[in-house]
Amino acid sequence: MILLLLILSLIFSSENSEQYYNLVDYDNICSDKYKGCSFNVSYNYPISPKIPTYIPNHALLGDYRYVYLRFTIPKTQKQKSFYLEAYDTSNGETIISEGDCYLINTNENNDYEINIFKQLKENSYIRFGFFGIPQNFIMSVKL
Repeated sequence: MILLLLILSLIFSSENSEQYYNLVDYDNICSDKYKGCSFNVSYNYPISPKIPTYIPNHALLGDYRYVYLRFTIPKTQKQKSFYLEAYDTSNGETIISEGDCYLINTNENNDYEINIFKQLKENSYIRFGFFGIPQNFIMSVKL
């Protein structure tokens, strides 16, 4: 099992030009607004790096902010869906207005726009949590 995860992590290695996080340290920060970052999600590490609240873009035609997430799950893996939550790390409050989480189904789409209608605190962080994933689940995420 460990050997399989090691091989899969090599498959999902990052390009040299982007920041990449393996979440061994839960205090990693994805701080480049323009290049974004990539990270792996697994049963043992079901969260994103911390994302400063200045990263989400302001929508031009609406009163909300957004980020784009691209999910890559190996074709050999059976489960292609999971739940995604987004919360402010300073108080643990959810920042997704349309319920507490999104159901993400990568059979339908790999690219998702996550809309944030709640006011974000300055000098704080957002974190994405992933749940409903089995023990052998692994996925690469690009912010």
